[in-house]
Amino acid sequence: MREVVFKNLNFPKGRKKEISVEEVVCRDGFISKSLKKTRYFVQNIRHISTTEDFEKWINAKKRKSSPEKKWFHILRRYSDKENKAKVLCKARGTFYVILGRDIYNIVFIHSVRMEMHGVESKKVG
Repeated sequence: MREVVFKNLNFPKGRKKEISVEEVVCRDGFISKSLKKTRYFVQNIRHISTTEDFEKWINAKKRKSSPEKKWFHILRRYSDKENKAKVLCKARGTFYVILGRDIYNIVFIHSVRMEMHGVESKKVG
């Protein structure tokens, strides 16, 4: 058996978007669940009126001494008692989108959560 749920959420102010996929698979006495989420936030919008302003902005980004940090995290847990394993991976960072004369600073968060456990069989007797 396999079950997949897909969600695509747009928020009213248009500054946040979330896409998620949840999947549940039952096979060979195991249940496997996975949840994948992607979130995007528009942190700020900068309007550039002239080409010189655009070049100044690019040069300022190049001169910046410390680039914006990326963040990555992995958490793994296993319970022998419950016969269950979990893994969580998250990544966060920023990027820029240039659309016309506007520069959008986008923050993203990607996460994957996986869980696997055995199905207990009940004895009849």
